[in-house]
Amino acid sequence: MAKITHSAYLPIAPDKLWDLMCDLDQRPKWDPSVRTLKREHAGAPSNRPTLYYTAPLLLGVTWSWEGEYVVLEPPEKSAVRMRWGSFLRPFHQLAGSWRLTPDGSGTRLQITVNFEPRIPLLSTLVSQRVSKVTAESLRALAALSAELSVDGSNDDVNKGSASG
Repeated sequence: MAKITHSAYLPIAPDKLWDLMCDLDQRPKWDPSVRTLKREHAGAPSNRPTLYYTAPLLLGVTWSWEGEYVVLEPPEKSAVRMRWGSFLRPFHQLAGSWRLTPDGSGTRLQITVNFEPRIPLLSTLVSQRVSKVTAESLRALAALSAELSVDGSNDDVNKGSASG
């Protein structure tokens, strides 16, 4: 399985960054791999929600997938793997993780994506695309978190929503 990892320093405390990243309304603003995201809370025994994604594919076409948490330890780390994907899914397997580490007055964020393309001949192209999208996500998240830090509104981010 291929693995892409990017990291960056973000000028926001880990708990505030976690809240921002888990805010379903904010996610499409900083993550170009997400058009929509829904969270359905699970009951016992796992108590971990299921995530339902709609993602862009190509030329306005989208694909859908369902993710399950394999790790959920707010506000430090999270890992989700694809449990199901629509017919048009580009991946045979897909998993992503976040690791947030305090770094001075901000956070060091590492995003890792592990994947196996459905079409092996496209592995290089898919790897380049995943790397580009992951880097774009970090840049957009850094800009958004800097904006929230400057205007002080990060205290209001994601009030009342669950982690994930």
